Amino acid sequence: KRAQKRHNNLPSPWNVKLLPVKNNNDILKLMQGNSILPKFNGERAKFFTWRSRFLSFVHNHNYSFENKLLALENTLSSEVTSAVGGILTFTWSKYKRIIRKLEKLYGNKADLLTSLLNHLQSIPLIASKNVKELQTLVNSLRSYARAFKEGGQRKLFKQKSIANAILNTCEHDLVREFRREVKRKTIKLRPKPLIRYLQRELELLLEEKEACLNSKIKIPSVS
Repeated sequence: KRAQKRHNNLPSPWNVKLLPVKNNNDILKLMQGNSILPKFNGERAKFFTWRSRFLSFVHNHNYSFENKLLALENTLSSEVTSAVGGILTFTWSKYKRIIRKLEKLYGNKADLLTSLLNHLQSIPLIASKNVKELQTLVNSLRSYARAFKEGGQRKLFKQKSIANAILNTCEHDLVREFRREVKRKTIKLRPKPLIRYLQRELELLLEEKEACLNSKIKIPSVS
């Protein structure tokens, strides 16, 4: 009851009803490898995905706060650990303080939008045939899309300002057809349709690249 009362006073979505656990040491198995609980390295776009996993596998269960702190320490990079004040003592007050600090630094949804727009402004102009840079852009946009979704901000990700910022990272030839469709009003100027368009363009470029490589492979003659 005491543990539940403590958790009730945490900020949303950390103020959950705790699930019972059979063995308090089961949490230690989660810290073997990084597949279930990957490290959070401070990238704001990845915070909500990390938080969702940590909540599901650790925080929402009635493990001791000492073990929860141990898991938390294991899943935060050294830079993030320093940013939240370090983990020097394994106490409930320290666990609570770190959670509040994480939310303040990375959980602010308005900051997520600012982070995305700043990220897009920092990207050098992507040429129509630049497969590597286009792949990186698509991957980062999908990562941000998941972050907005998991942060309960789907509507915020529908803004035209985001779509325009994405368009500004691409050379005109790369997004010419998308701009035409928007002008014809057959498609809306929104981030998701634009991401799907860029994904298709990327797939076409990859197909062209593979076809080009295959054409250069010499088939040995059979004597």
